[in-house]
Amino acid sequence: MMLAWERRAPTLSSEVEPRVNHGISANKQANEGSTLMMKERRTLSVRRWRQSFGFALRGLQLLLRTQPNARLHLLATGVVLALGAWSLRSPREWAIVLLATGFVWVAETFNTALEFLTDLVSPEWRPLAAQVKDLAAAAVLLSAGTALTVGVLIFGAALGVLE
Repeated sequence: MMLAWERRAPTLSSEVEPRVNHGISANKQANEGSTLMMKERRTLSVRRWRQSFGFALRGLQLLLRTQPNARLHLLATGVVLALGAWSLRSPREWAIVLLATGFVWVAETFNTALEFLTDLVSPEWRPLAAQVKDLAAAAVLLSAGTALTVGVLIFGAALGVLE
């Protein structure tokens, strides 16, 4: 019996029909096959990349549409960007502020995904499901607290409040 993590995802090579050797040397046939597969991979990868990007944008829309806290994060991000445009001069300061802001968005997105998944696998209330949701919410709280601390330090120094 094969366990879930032992299964291999189908690769493009298993999806392509095997070639029949009609007097062509094995080397030449292998080269032609790999060239064909590379062209197919390139075509598929561009299409898959565009699809993946579309799925990600749909996920962001879902996040903003269904999560009031995500809309609050969006407002806070706007305030941070405006304040940064006014007071931040160093690329290093911008990098730190953007990383902290992104950290909060990633935590909020994972929190939402875990909440949805928990609701899917456990529609009725269970203590363990509640703990999963609480831990995911704690991750958002920790990331927001970290971002707030970073913001106070960076903006406080940039505005001359913290010297």
